[in-house]
Amino acid sequence: MIQVSTTNFVLAGGSEPGLLLAGLAVADELRAIIPHARFLFAGSGTAEECRRICHAGYEYVAFGNPPESRQSRTWRLPWAGWGEERRLLKRSRPAAVISLGGGIGESVGRAAAALGLPLAVLEQHAAVSRATRRLAPKAHLVCLGFEETRRQLVANCSVRVTGIPMAPPVRKPADGETAVAEAGHTAAAARSGRLVILADDGPGRPLNAALPRALRRLHEHLPGWRIVHRTHGSEVRSVQRLYRRLGLDAVATGHIHNLPALLSRSELVIATTPPVDVAELAAATAPIVAAIEPDSPECPQVCTARALQRSGACVIVDEPDRELAWARALEPLLRDPGPRRQLAAAMQRQLRTDAAWQMASMVREILSAPACVYA
Repeated sequence: MIQVSTTNFVLAGGSEPGLLLAGLAVADELRAIIPHARFLFAGSGTAEECRRICHAGYEYVAFGNPPESRQSRTWRLPWAGWGEERRLLKRSRPAAVISLGGGIGESVGRAAAALGLPLAVLEQHAAVSRATRRLAPKAHLVCLGFEETRRQLVANCSVRVTGIPMAPPVRKPADGETAVAEAGHTAAAARSGRLVILADDGPGRPLNAALPRALRRLHEHLPGWRIVHRTHGSEVRSVQRLYRRLGLDAVATGHIHNLPALLSRSELVIATTPPVDVAELAAATAPIVAAIEPDSPECPQVCTARALQRSGACVIVDEPDRELAWARALEPLLRDPGPRRQLAAAMQRQLRTDAAWQMASMVREILSAPACVYA
């Protein structure tokens, strides 16, 4: 547990993929500008989240049950007292709490407000989440990832559009690095390009059938490319057989170890949204194509993808079960590296490289708030 003699911070977020990872960049900046700062991350306990935060040298605590069995924490009864969160804050005695969104970010933020602690809130999506709406009246600072979000929010504190803080991707040495090695297979020779597909929304996903066939249509634009296709575990064998039958150089897998490192070395990333959040993928600086089904709800991930599309930072395919839709969207990206570079550049402009520094500087400013009495 972090110590009383230091300037302690708690960063909380979870129940949605990738929310807590934006805090890594903020913590790095705070550590640079505040001597003896220590950080505790409170999250949902997913293996990838825990691995990345601990690898960065920060402490991590998981809340409640494993993610697959946990119900949404936002439905807790108001008289429950947020006891687990209050106990965490009393033990760690933070100078400030940073809520990064999701159910865990909301519950820890509520406990911080009840204790009178300085509270900063980061809204990473284009649409204001329920957690941010509830915490904004209690916060000392609200940071937004998108300019258009400001119109949707009512707050009693300073509201700044900083962009989304992004931690640099974890890179590995170049020796033996291939998509096959990242997927847990034997290393192979280096190739000229890598296409990563993240189709994670359960068995029977239309993407698993339509996308490989579309890539077969475009095979003349894929000389030397290697395809890594992550899908639900029950679909791995059928997807691998389909690629083999189509004559495409691909590996299908249910898990990719160190996904950020693989993405950072990829020429193009295709992901289903939801559940994958394009803002989380943006840290890899690879061009992104988001697949959104027509009946998908307008959740924060979908709203963010559409906002990035409007700024030229993302391509959206609204009919992921249609082979021709994929062929039309991917043909210019695979034929010429120019459009891929334009997508990556637009994403970097949208997310702003100084977002973490801005938020860290403003958090330091609010540390002069009256000290909390840990009742």
